[in-house]
Amino acid sequence: MAETKYTYSILDDTVDDKVDAGELTIVIVASDISTVLSHINTDGDDLDIFFVDALSAGDITTLTGIVNAHAATLIDAKMVKKEAILEKTEEKIGEGIFYDDHYFSVTPSAKTNWLGLTIAKDSLTYPHSVPTGFDHIYEFADASEIEAFFGTGMAFIQYWEQSNEQLFIAVDACTTVSEVDAIVDNRTYP
Repeated sequence: MAETKYTYSILDDTVDDKVDAGELTIVIVASDISTVLSHINTDGDDLDIFFVDALSAGDITTLTGIVNAHAATLIDAKMVKKEAILEKTEEKIGEGIFYDDHYFSVTPSAKTNWLGLTIAKDSLTYPHSVPTGFDHIYEFADASEIEAFFGTGMAFIQYWEQSNEQLFIAVDACTTVSEVDAIVDNRTYP
């Protein structure tokens, strides 16, 4: 037995000029090809499919049919799902945090201001007034309230960023489009 390579053009031989090696592997292994698949490599336009031994003429025809029908739909489905997850994360963070009956902005400059406020909390005069970012002013009664506010804000941001990452990991682990479609982003901040 000698490992045998079959080379196809990604641009000319696949449906959408892309290859999802994981999805293609699943289809080949599940096919009627009797020879064991070794591995798949892509390099530029080359799609190299390696088997542990040479394929029969019928298996070559089957492999060519699989490659010709291959559409990297799993890659696209994962990308679309991740974009939707990221969009929801950005939307929810953009709504701001709710603290003591007030909404506070969570823009990058607002987060920098929060950090500065937290660092300077012991040297401020109280009550200390700050803009919320939504055309309101909030008065902090003392340094402990600033600490509580900062903790609330950081917990809010961490929740969205960590849950975002957990969903990305779940999407990356999918091996089929239906698995990707089954992932539902029903996150709400506690």
